[in-house]
Amino acid sequence: MSHRKKKAPKVPQRLDWADMAKGIGILLMAVGHSAIPPDCWGIWIYSFHMPLFFFLSGYFFSLRPGGVADTIRHKAFPILMPYLSYSLGMWLWNTLRALSSGAAVDLQPLLGIPLQWPGTPWSGTAWFFMGLFVAECVFALAVRLTRERPLPLLAVTFGLAALAWIYACLGGLRLPWRADAAALLLPYLALGLLFRRHQEELARPFRRSGPYWALTLGLLAANLLLTSANARFGSTHIDYNLRLLNEPFTAYGAGICGLAFCLLLCRKLPPHPSPPHHRPGERRLLRRGLAGLQRGPLRRAGGVARLRHAPAAGPPAGPVAGTAPLPLSPGAPLPRPAGQTRPHTRPRPLIPLYLPEGAPP
Repeated sequence: MSHRKKKAPKVPQRLDWADMAKGIGILLMAVGHSAIPPDCWGIWIYSFHMPLFFFLSGYFFSLRPGGVADTIRHKAFPILMPYLSYSLGMWLWNTLRALSSGAAVDLQPLLGIPLQWPGTPWSGTAWFFMGLFVAECVFALAVRLTRERPLPLLAVTFGLAALAWIYACLGGLRLPWRADAAALLLPYLALGLLFRRHQEELARPFRRSGPYWALTLGLLAANLLLTSANARFGSTHIDYNLRLLNEPFTAYGAGICGLAFCLLLCRKLPPHPSPPHHRPGERRLLRRGLAGLQRGPLRRAGGVARLRHAPAAGPPAGPVAGTAPLPLSPGAPLPRPAGQTRPHTRPRPLIPLYLPEGAPP
């Protein structure tokens, strides 16, 4: 008896709850980087907003048929292009401002932007894109080696995160492309991928409204308790970019509970209704219908056919003056134009077709 490997279910292109979670994460990131909220709100936001993005990336992750190299090429453009466009655009704007004021042009960002080289200008700007790309490259290799088996995959990702944390505690230098920060966030990619495979089993006990909301509020309470406990181990809040975890067990526990609370909350929010003129498949059907008309018998016959309405008493007894009837019998071969080698036949017409005399058939 053969045992087939359980494959992860295919994910649709758009999920309402995932889009809502991304939007909430972006808003929390903007609020956390501003001076508006008090310190306690900033500590809470930093505990799970970056793990949320990596969890969603792992949820939608899949190896392409070409293997690891094909997956990396597929991930490079959508991740690196926004980063390079934003960074180079900002550098060009600052350069133009410096030239207009007579100041010297700083060329060091040209090294800091593509490599995220530590100690150079722009090395920390939009680091998330470079960190996510490096994390997905390493994660693709881990998925290929472990064949998506849960325990080996979790062991590899958490092991690499532990090595990165020990390296940071020993005072190791920052790595290019934010590889050290990417290693700390690898476990969330694995959790997202495994959640996609087992979400049906995990959601079965919480289909009723009461247990669902009890779990949601319990995860929020656990996140707050773990975040406050983590703050007692250090003087800073959790920051994966700066490799500040204070204590790893409470840091990862707070991140998992916080992102799970956000996802459960987004699943219960009402989806945004689609406008009537954006109904799926409607435009596709219209395009196919127009393309079918263009490839119909009138197009294959060559020229533009003129339709002559027959009199009410019946079809015309003979050809109309000035016109020559086309062969209407089904299966009758058509004359081939010069240079055409593909034979084709005329389908059975529904109405008499007439062309002007002397027109090409």
